[in-house]
Formats: sequence, C-alpha cells, structure tokens
Amino acid sequence: MARDDASDQCCLKMADVKGLVEAIHAIKSPNKNQLCMLSVNRDGLSLKWEDSSKGMQSSMWLHSELFSEYGCPWVQRGFGLHFGQFMDTLNVFALGSGAELVLRFPGANEELICEMTENGSVAQLCTYARINTVEVPFTGDFMDAWEDPSSFFLMSSALLKEAVEDLEWASGGTSVALLIKRNPVQITLSAQGIGELLIALPADSLDGFSCAAAEVCHRYKQKHLRTAFTQLPSAKDNASAVSSKVTIDKEGLMKVTHMLSLGGNEVPYRTQVVLSAQPDTQRNALASGRCVIQFVIVSELELNEE
Repeated sequence: MARDDASDQCCLKMADVKGLVEAIHAIKSPNKNQLCMLSVNRDGLSLKWEDSSKGMQSSMWLHSELFSEYGCPWVQRGFGLHFGQFMDTLNVFALGSGAELVLRFPGANEELICEMTENGSVAQLCTYARINTVEVPFTGDFMDAWEDPSSFFLMSSALLKEAVEDLEWASGGTSVALLIKRNPVQITLSAQGIGELLIALPADSLDGFSCAAAEVCHRYKQKHLRTAFTQLPSAKDNASAVSSKVTIDKEGLMKVTHMLSLGGNEVPYRTQVVLSAQPDTQRNALASGRCVIQFVIVSELELNEE
C-alpha cells in the first residue's frame, strides 16, 4: 500500500485506543454536526469544540508521554474535523486486538490519516482511514475573559454527575442554579421548572474549597452541565475515581476540569489536589501521562446580556 510523504508530517502512536475513545466520549457534543479543532504541538495533542450557542467550549488535552511515539516537526499546528466522524472512526479502531493506532498529518490532501496493523494467525490486517479536514470558526478562547477573584471546589466526579442527572427532570431542561457559601461551607444545586429540587453536595466529600465572597450564586443551562458532567466513564470502567474541579470567576464564568486516567493508571487524589492548585503550564507538566478534560461554561445571565 502506498504511503504519503513523511517529510514535514507529524506521526503519533498510541497503544491505548480504547482509552482515547473513552476520553473523546467524555467531551462528546450533543450536536451531531459539531466541528472541532485538533491541535498538535511538541508537548501534546488537544481537541476542542465550541457550542453553537457560544455558551460553552470543551477541550481535551493529551500529554505527549501518553503516546508510545510522538513525532511533531512544528511548534504548533491545528486543523478542523467533523467531531462525530473522528469519534466514529476511532471507535472502529478500538474494536481491534489492541495494536497501536498511528495518526499522521497532513496527508497528500491535508487530511488526517489513521492506521493500525494487527498480526493475525495467517496474515497481517491493516485498517486504514483518511479524514478530510475542514475550516472551523471560533470566537476565541473563553478563558481570555476570565476575571479574578474566583471560587472553586474539588470533589469526586461521580457525585457531581449524579446531582446533575437528578436535576434534569425538575429543570425541564432549562437552567440550574449553583450556590457556594463560605461559612459554613455549603454547595447546592437547584432547579425549578417542571418540578422543584435542591441538592446539597456533602461538604465532607470536598478535597478542596475556596469561596471569594460570603456567597456566590450563578445560573447555567442544564444542557451545558449535562455535557460537562454526565459523560465521564463510570468507576467500574475506570481503575481510579475521576476528580473534578469546578472554578467560577468574578462574573460567573465556570471552568470544569476533570483529571482522567487512561490505561487504568491510577491518579492519586493527592496528586489531583496538587494539580488543581497549579497554573495551566505547571499543571500540564505535572499531568504528563494523563488526560485533562475541560469545559468552560458561560453563565445564563452573561448569555442573556449578549
């Protein structure tokens, strides 16, 4: 089979294809036609998309150490893809026997090339796919508008996932209010629509907490919270509990960060707490060999003002 010229081409190899698919599913968009941006630099690979409402951005970061081979000839380069097409393609490769997935870019027509070679009992089986790239419009990084002081809390993702799912019937798919109080420490999620429900998150389950004021309260669209919290792998599918950090800036912009282990490598909670306190550049260095999932959600008030 003919191969594209490898000059000026990145080549990434990963053995844990199922873990990669699991991570991508964690940021799956509810929009079947969602476009995304795949960026590669010398430190790692990121996948990012923006909701059509301009109310949420989602991203996944994979450090270069997660790959068995990582060859990137540029400082940084990005290209657009159809999110669903990319995920469906990787799902096919994840059905294989565990051979390494090879990602190459660019192909002869600026496409992303995916391939896997498996050794069978009689002959080698090569699975090969080309994914066309597309132009992706972005309004810019929401984090550029971040304003301190900010408030945050850190806890098990399973608790947050359960709370958001329970609130869906009451909200009727509209919005959810998040309230954080400093003294005594209190975090509640509430919704009022078809019904009325208030959920108090257990303070003794917090692994970190800080409130910039006596009380902080903002409302967020239920569909954005559902995307940010309910698609993570369950504990039975993942060797270690996923830890989530929720941070809210002065104006209500919410940043949700999940630390996800790939390949069953446990991420100790102490490590997760340390990561949560670090600036992004330091966190990326500490997170080598791990996957960072992030959502940035605009508060309902800010969306209405726009």
